[in-house]
Amino acid sequence: MLFLLALACPRSIAPALEVEPTAVDAPAPEPVEAGAQLAWMIGRDPLARRLRVPAQPADPAVAAFLAAPAGTGWWSLEATHPGTLAVPLARGARLATLEGNLADAEAALDAVIPLPRPSVALPADARGPLDWMPGPSERLLVVAERSTLLGWLDAPSVDARAAGNQLGSPDWDRLSRTPAGALVLARAQSARDDAALAAGTADLQRATWFALAAAAADRDAEQATLAADRTALAAELGVTGDPLGALLGRARSALTRAAGDDAATGLALVALAAERWVGACPDAPCGGLDRGRQLESAARWPGTTQLVRAWRVVVLAGARDHLDAAWERASFPAAYAEVIEALLVTPFAPVDRGLLRRVRPDPGTNLALARLADGRESTDRATVFEALDAELVRRIDAALVDAPPDLTALLRRMRTRATGPR
Repeated sequence: MLFLLALACPRSIAPALEVEPTAVDAPAPEPVEAGAQLAWMIGRDPLARRLRVPAQPADPAVAAFLAAPAGTGWWSLEATHPGTLAVPLARGARLATLEGNLADAEAALDAVIPLPRPSVALPADARGPLDWMPGPSERLLVVAERSTLLGWLDAPSVDARAAGNQLGSPDWDRLSRTPAGALVLARAQSARDDAALAAGTADLQRATWFALAAAAADRDAEQATLAADRTALAAELGVTGDPLGALLGRARSALTRAAGDDAATGLALVALAAERWVGACPDAPCGGLDRGRQLESAARWPGTTQLVRAWRVVVLAGARDHLDAAWERASFPAAYAEVIEALLVTPFAPVDRGLLRRVRPDPGTNLALARLADGRESTDRATVFEALDAELVRRIDAALVDAPPDLTALLRRMRTRATGPR
């Protein structure tokens, strides 16, 4: 935390140039109340990159953050202090580190994904460190900024007012127009709109049905019915192509307008995560190897359980099928990374990021996926998919506990196919 302490200290000058401080120049006194102290700590930066360090932290999670070692210690905080202020503060510290390391891909990735550096030598044809997320390295800033904003929404107990109040300033228009920034801002403003909450919830439930129906549609007749339903929905929404992203965006926007309600915020987080999974987010890149963890954060909010469980099934089923279709093809690396992201629901996993650079399946990639999905020790393709299917069945069974009738039928169809011959 030395860099935080250094940034918190005033810059020294020669004694001859010192002047008597005025009331304007004097630093603000350190508050003792937790909310006021947090606002004092982050100042004008809702991304919490450069903090004033309190002498007496009012919140135990803040004290834990200040005591944590930089780097992997900040990742550990997300595992040991979920749903607390330690999460956005740790992410802000990693973002500050990333901003100084964009030219060094491996150092940049230390701040973005919770996977260690490659543990073994990579093949000669390995992909570049950032090829799992196409585009210039500056796009990592979008990923890290979004993650930091979402940290303020890691649970209802996290006080987002200090960050949200700053997002209301014109200086932060760029961030406040993003889905995550708009949600933090609305949360801080205690926005209430019962009609928007009802409409957004209905749209999100409908979008979840469409996503689950797509995951369950294997037979020609099922796919034809789904295609007709999609065409009708696209006409209703006035969009071309797949209307699922548009429906999720409408749900998220409506729920954001009601974010003073805990259930509205939680459901908005589900919609935001779902938008990213289907590639329809307005703040590309939609990926970031954090979408599985974002969905888990949404589960900490009231009223989200049914839909979070359904989307856990959707994302793993889609990733599993993509990997099956991409095996031994040029699209294998992207599909492999998607499966890892679907399984990566905590900050740490028994894989390293060198696996994201493999261009084809091999015993090492197979063993890593089998371990990550089901803890199996095997290196063949069949075991990989057995492990993925076993995890998919566990997620389906969890979703079936309290699923509404329209989703129950789809989930049972998927379970039957996941446990039978493929």
